[in-house]
Amino acid sequence: MKKSLLFIILALGLAVAGCGNTNPKVDSPYVSEKGDTLVVDTTVPGEGIIGYRGQVPIQVYVVKGRVADIVLGENSETPRFIKRVYGIITPNWIGLRLKDAAKAEVDAVTGATLSSNALIENFRLAMKELGY
Repeated sequence: MKKSLLFIILALGLAVAGCGNTNPKVDSPYVSEKGDTLVVDTTVPGEGIIGYRGQVPIQVYVVKGRVADIVLGENSETPRFIKRVYGIITPNWIGLRLKDAAKAEVDAVTGATLSSNALIENFRLAMKELGY
């Protein structure tokens, strides 16, 4: 009896511990599943989020409930500015659990404020699509 009770408690503990390692279940047309990865594309829902020269869509890749990668979509921003913005801002979110990434305060890059704000707002939009 003690062994089976211990086994049940251990199994429940492992099941609960494993819950934090999975992607959330999401019902959004802007979130797709590719194997064990969720991909959020802000191209359509972020049409009103404008940088210096236009829209700055992103795709956020989520693996095991963490931000695994952020990829810039097609945009009209000045390449050197958007590359600088991307390189400074996105590392703030990579590797974070979704709830922590959604709360992370990230500052705009000096000299590229509009592009920075567009990238930040698109990331926030992606987090909302994931339920955060």
